[in-house]
Amino acid sequence: MKHASLLGGHSVDDQEIKYGLSVTGVVHPQKIVRNIGAGPHDFLILTKPLGTGAICFAAQIGKATPAWRAAIGRSMAALNRASAEVMIAAGVRCATDVTGFGLAGHLGEIAAQSGVTAEVRAGKIPVFGGVLELLRKGIISGAVERNRESAARRVERGPGVGEEYEDLLYDPQTSGGLLMCVPAKKAAGLLAKLKARGAKRAAIIGRIVEKSEGKILLHA
Repeated sequence: MKHASLLGGHSVDDQEIKYGLSVTGVVHPQKIVRNIGAGPHDFLILTKPLGTGAICFAAQIGKATPAWRAAIGRSMAALNRASAEVMIAAGVRCATDVTGFGLAGHLGEIAAQSGVTAEVRAGKIPVFGGVLELLRKGIISGAVERNRESAARRVERGPGVGEEYEDLLYDPQTSGGLLMCVPAKKAAGLLAKLKARGAKRAAIIGRIVEKSEGKILLHA
């Protein structure tokens, strides 16, 4: 007979009934992928577009189009299983998912724990349609501000990069993609395999540039 434990979680106060589950699994010690171990010259691959938080918030206030909502719905319903299988087969050992703390929060942890600086190219980040438009209009959820408070100390926005792209880094993702640190010589092949397995919007968004105390450089 199998058992489940009911434990405390987030406190939510709204009109909708919510029910959540957490699954604990077992993994072989030699097959663990951690958010530590990124090295200079690694490329950064992101498997899903950013912006689910922005569009979900816009939908709550009647500012999201049906097409925008449908696009994030399809993405959120897509599992990361195939991408994870490709990642494991390629021998990637440093990666993270991108969820509630946004790209800045999760990449910031990799950078800090690995002792490196990550350079992200704003124009290379895959983004859902409508998201940058919303951010430029100041349609930003409170979660973005909380993530900014937590992660902004590690982020440096370069000249020519609009503020909306920094806001995008703090956007909380629901069922977001995987962020992988991949040796340069493996990046192109891994990206092709990810796309072949269904991660059509996967992209190389930057690279690890040097050792440091843990920074994110957002460049054009």
